Amino acid sequence: MPVADFVFDPLLPWPSWSALALLLVALLLFGAFREGWRTGWTARGLRLAAGLVLLAALAQPMRRIAVERILPDELLIALDVSGSMALGVRQAQREAALSRLREEARDAGLVPHVVRVGRDRSHYAEDLRAALSAIDPARLSAVVLVGDGLVGDAPALDFLARIGVPVHLLLAGDPAMRDRRLVIERASEYAVVGKPVEIVVRVEENGTSAGTAKTVDLVIEPVGDAIRHLSIPIGRPVPVRFTPSHRGDTWIRLAVPPIAGEPVRENNERVVKIRAVRDRLRVLLISGEPHPGERIWRDILKSDPAIDLVHFTILRLLDSQDPARPDELSLIPFPTRRLFEEDLDGFDLVIFDRYHFRGVLARQHLENIRDYVTGGGSLLIANGPEFTGEESLARTPIGDLLPVVATGKARLVGFRPRLSKIGKRHPVTMPLAATTGRQSWGRWFRILPARVRAGAPVLSGPGGLPLLVLAHHEKGRLAMLMSDQFWLWARGIEGGGPYVTLLRRTLHWLMREPELAEEALRAEPEGRDGLRVTRRSLTPGTRPLVLEGPDGRRITRQMAVARTGFGSVRLSGLAPGVYRLASGDTRQVALVGGGPDPERDEVVASPERLAGLVERSGGGIVRLVGSEPQWRRTAADEPAHGDGWLGLPHRDRRQLLESRLAPLFAPAMAGGTAILLLLLAWWVERGRRPAGTAQSSSPSGASVNSSGSGTASGDRGR
Repeated sequence: MPVADFVFDPLLPWPSWSALALLLVALLLFGAFREGWRTGWTARGLRLAAGLVLLAALAQPMRRIAVERILPDELLIALDVSGSMALGVRQAQREAALSRLREEARDAGLVPHVVRVGRDRSHYAEDLRAALSAIDPARLSAVVLVGDGLVGDAPALDFLARIGVPVHLLLAGDPAMRDRRLVIERASEYAVVGKPVEIVVRVEENGTSAGTAKTVDLVIEPVGDAIRHLSIPIGRPVPVRFTPSHRGDTWIRLAVPPIAGEPVRENNERVVKIRAVRDRLRVLLISGEPHPGERIWRDILKSDPAIDLVHFTILRLLDSQDPARPDELSLIPFPTRRLFEEDLDGFDLVIFDRYHFRGVLARQHLENIRDYVTGGGSLLIANGPEFTGEESLARTPIGDLLPVVATGKARLVGFRPRLSKIGKRHPVTMPLAATTGRQSWGRWFRILPARVRAGAPVLSGPGGLPLLVLAHHEKGRLAMLMSDQFWLWARGIEGGGPYVTLLRRTLHWLMREPELAEEALRAEPEGRDGLRVTRRSLTPGTRPLVLEGPDGRRITRQMAVARTGFGSVRLSGLAPGVYRLASGDTRQVALVGGGPDPERDEVVASPERLAGLVERSGGGIVRLVGSEPQWRRTAADEPAHGDGWLGLPHRDRRQLLESRLAPLFAPAMAGGTAILLLLLAWWVERGRRPAGTAQSSSPSGASVNSSGSGTASGDRGR
């Protein structure tokens, strides 16, 4: 399409041309002044016209002719390919809308650009910016988003509202879809053992045909603890309280039943991990008599800032004939009633250090200790020669709890403590295996012969006699140390030994440190779809591992536990969500995918996240249900949407194909025209004078004519 306009290409610089024009005007004014203002205007006009023609020729006006073509407008089509688009008929609706858009673009002369967005957790912004960078913004007619509206980075799309084109949304998805999901509004990451922690949950029901129930059953399943049920209202935040019973990580599974026909069930359950720490551990240490190892116990317990130690040493028995006064032997009386009747359940561990039953504690108090252990308490007995006598604790009400039975008197013999076979696998003594090969442990010189009837003998003495036995009794834990010679390691006798590691890990096992559990199941995520499951057990062998996925399906794998006490298996290709693991009596919960999958969390198609952007850009929203929207070409300043139709504005972008300059007239023509005008001016001026006369003037002011007669005029003649 040719387009013409006018330009100038002066032969002289514009300042020179302007000076010449001023000179022409000055000459015309001078002539008018000399000849009189009332006569000679025709000649002056012709001379002015000649000057203007010369000036125009010097300015050299050109006619510029440009050949342009109208460029087609462009249309950006963004297709949502995120995981949520696989639900129902959304993919079919998306592809049908794309086919229709391409037809409309072809019929309207638009160039469609298709970009697939949402591969990365429903994020659109990065892909859209890259697509727009390849399009001329002056030719862009509109942006059309085809998806379910579940955009993960909706705030980052505000730049679309500033590019000056309408943004339309074609909403895919069944509007009658129903979905129920569990939302964790607030959950503490840390808690104190024995103190309740609060988790705030909310149940949402989305969709036009959501369930009509006003309340729903919430399942609370802490790993290793009893399952609870709680009826909570729908749509309102509800606090759920949980009290951790041990230190370390506690996994809590929260779940609500799905609605009938719900397409996604992964969002009906959540997992919360709470790391519990102990505020203060209370330990009661009762030493039956002063001895070299008593100080070792006290130093180890007092060195731990998390332990509150209550220590009593019995310096004199009730029937002792020692003449010393009582105030010289103890600062306070032994508070047996308070310790063993009122405050016993407040202790995390009770230690009897070379204690023998000689009337300080009544049988009722020992019965209370038996009930304390049965109900979940921990008891450690460090024995000396008194364990084989008539006053042994084995002959009291707690005797039935003890995992060993004495088989003889104390043996005085030098020996080096060694790890048993099970001790090399037990989490308490496994770290000591690295030092046993050096033969660097010093000797002990006394051991109490005994027979193990329960538990695990992790340390042994001469002839395989049990030296340290760890055992479970119903809900409680017990440890028996069958020698009082460990203080020799603290003194460095014959090189000493790892007494601090041994005693401290024993104490932590008794106080239920989760890292020291003999039977444990751990699951660590690997990538986005894998799990590495590790099993610790004191019993080698192969056993099944059962995983229950978020969709209720079960996966069974065989996992072998080696002689080292560990076994592992890797699982891959798992769908994101919460998995429950079981191997024997051991339970665990694992989370695959690093958290709730946004593609399986909120699944009901909704325009809410993009409605603000569409409105600010001047676009419209149409659901892809039943029929496609009607498309119209509109002017740039007209509305771009209406009832059932969406607009594609005209942009009228042109491309210059050719441009040339043509002079309006040739220089020779301009010169000839100027000469002709000057001749006409001379002719007009000549015709204005009388024929055959000439007029002149003399300096004296006399006028003389050609006939010889004249008249003198002047002041004197008058």
